[in-house]
Amino acid sequence: MNKTVLLMTLAFIGTSVLLSSPARAEKLQLKLGADASVFWPTSSKTRDQLGNSWFSVGLGLSQIRVATERGSVSPELQFISQKKDNNKAVFGYLGMSYRKAIGPASSAMVPYAGASAGIGALKIEVPSENIDSGYSIRPAGSVFTGITYTEHAFAELRYTMATKVDGYDLSGLQARVGYRF
Repeated sequence: MNKTVLLMTLAFIGTSVLLSSPARAEKLQLKLGADASVFWPTSSKTRDQLGNSWFSVGLGLSQIRVATERGSVSPELQFISQKKDNNKAVFGYLGMSYRKAIGPASSAMVPYAGASAGIGALKIEVPSENIDSGYSIRPAGSVFTGITYTEHAFAELRYTMATKVDGYDLSGLQARVGYRF
């Protein structure tokens, strides 16, 4: 990976963390819940080897942040994996996102849109092609839109962009829902 791109990504994440409001950080807390998602890779090569739809259900630990009309920056962590036959893909993402309410933020249901930038840890294994990439760190990002219902539930549609690993593109569309108790 180009060192300049990595340094720029890390600088962006660091700056975003420093610019985040300390008062907002005090309000953030871990909340237990559940998340479910389906991911559709956009690359036909990736779909052929790893499947058209990747389903996941998992434990949700983060607070659901309701978007504001002014917008806010927050850290983001995601994990997507898939196994089909002997083929495997892993995509871990760490970055910063900016989200802004696109409707009235005073109601219980708040629509939002945003974007994120960060780094992805990607790994591809396709034994039939003698590919085992190991983990590689690459720039990644996404654009998204969704809706929150108070601080308890969300639904989101996201397009994630990632660079290719050994000829496989892990970019794709993801639909997510989550609930926190």
